[in-house]
Amino acid sequence: MEILKKDLAYMAGFFDGEGCVSYGSKTPAVSLSQTVEAPLLMFVKYFGGKIHVGSRITTGGLTMFVYRRGSREDRLALLSALYPYCSSKREKMKKALELLGGDATQEIQISVEERIPYIAGFFDAEGSITVRHMDGNKLCVNARIGQNVIHPLELIKEIFGGKLKAVHTPKGTPSWHMFFNTTQSNELLHKILPFLIVKKKQAELALKIRSIHLSNWGEDPRAEEKWLLAKELISLNSKKGNHETCRVLNFKGGAVNRGKRFIGCKKELPPELQVAWGCL
Repeated sequence: MEILKKDLAYMAGFFDGEGCVSYGSKTPAVSLSQTVEAPLLMFVKYFGGKIHVGSRITTGGLTMFVYRRGSREDRLALLSALYPYCSSKREKMKKALELLGGDATQEIQISVEERIPYIAGFFDAEGSITVRHMDGNKLCVNARIGQNVIHPLELIKEIFGGKLKAVHTPKGTPSWHMFFNTTQSNELLHKILPFLIVKKKQAELALKIRSIHLSNWGEDPRAEEKWLLAKELISLNSKKGNHETCRVLNFKGGAVNRGKRFIGCKKELPPELQVAWGCL
């Protein structure tokens, strides 16, 4: 089956984030894991293989799906197709291709247009969207990406800008985080939205929040709509329950007071919003 270029680029980005190349006693093994099954089905469509339910459950109580390739020929086909597009997994893939008898020297010119679905796949694997409650009626929506290999983040920075910051994990291993301001986040999400799968809903909510411009003074009938969109976005992110959102949005002060100011009126927040944002 012929692979669409946009799908190939997306799968390469997703594999750079979630893929695993391991070396057993016989031949290299290839696998991916994700709490959303849909992107794994794309790999099954083009490269065969099977998806099974993993034994690990996330801290948010979500099931982990695992994709594995079977035969030597199928693994070789997958690695050969993705290798020219990949970045963070490139060295491991090169070694695996050499062990499988494949061509690890292939190089292709990848246009900026082809980089967009790659970035979408990488964002689905490693990206996140945060929302913070600032002063008055202002919500700040930002995208960020984390990875322990800097090269794919540098590729993204060339197109969308952003700020790279080195951090260290609890185990002491280096990691890199890419932060985007609101303007950069807006451009990034607009560009990659058509190709997103895992975080498509989050991106749509973020862009809708950004599109609602509220008055900083007095009542605004759209304020409650914007607040509820933010609640839904962070609820999707946390996968654990709504009380966590209060700590994210209201890091500067009391949730009830900030809630009143955001709604833009003197009356109390509706009970469902008080519960949702940890005000009760």
